[in-house]
Amino acid sequence: MSENAALPPIEARNFRRIGRGTLVGSADLYVRKWRFWFYGALWHRKGDREWISFPAREWVDRDGERNFFALGKFETHGDAVRFSAAAIAAIKQLTWGAT
Repeated sequence: MSENAALPPIEARNFRRIGRGTLVGSADLYVRKWRFWFYGALWHRKGDREWISFPAREWVDRDGERNFFALGKFETHGDAVRFSAAAIAAIKQLTWGAT
């Protein structure tokens, strides 16, 4: 996907507020054009930054430290930023009726 390409509309469902650390909540996201569901996407906020992360696999290293391995990612940072903006707008539309 090129840096200037627009991402398809996203629909949010099943929002669950979490409010712990940077985590605002989780939602299921449907990308209509792709006919694809992202279940359990996580909405984060820190200061004026917001982003969406996808489910990750947890693992524990030799020292007992928890680590996470992302199960998917966008090829470019720009695509991830645009997807996050569209997904957060869809969540806000679902929860507050406005973007």
